[in-house]
Amino acid sequence: IAPDPADVTEIARFHDADYIEMLRGLDAGQWMPDAARYGLGPGDNPIFPGMYVWSQLCAGGALQAARLVTSGEVDVAFHIAGGLHHGRPDHASGFCYVNDLAIAITALIQQGYRVAYIDVDVHHGDGVQAAFYDTDQVLTISLHESGRFLFPGTGFVEEIGVGKGQGYAVNLPFPPGTDDALFSEGFTAIVPPLVEAYKPDVVVTQLG
Repeated sequence: IAPDPADVTEIARFHDADYIEMLRGLDAGQWMPDAARYGLGPGDNPIFPGMYVWSQLCAGGALQAARLVTSGEVDVAFHIAGGLHHGRPDHASGFCYVNDLAIAITALIQQGYRVAYIDVDVHHGDGVQAAFYDTDQVLTISLHESGRFLFPGTGFVEEIGVGKGQGYAVNLPFPPGTDDALFSEGFTAIVPPLVEAYKPDVVVTQLG
């Protein structure tokens, strides 16, 4: 199914207005001297023609996947261009310009759904964790290589959430060189029991 591009209002569910304007301006070829403040430029998040249009499609695909599931049209939707879990409200990070996951999850919780987010990327899902660190409407679980060795340098077991979200952020950092058997053992011990106890309406996954 071809995705519908997300509009500004939908992207603004998670991202700040000035950051969105920065993306739009750069995409239009305007000279934006403060781009580096927003994590844009040489490095992980280069400036290129079409970057905002691509971001609209990425966010729109995640929103469309969420709608397909909650409408009952499908049981599972796979957004092949999604999973940009490092994006922050006010800046790009780690190849992620917009956080399609956080945008879609925000839309889901605004409709009253409880969401379990399971992230098995080798990098910690820092942007999604930060987005919902203080709420019990989203359970975030991330299995990743330890931040002591790998970007973004977060995702330690002590990061458990704050306020109403305390206990609803779960991290399982692995040492470098972890094999399938150890990863599977950790996943089996942590993920199914927590998801069963939380009883989410929707499960969102980031698959690496």
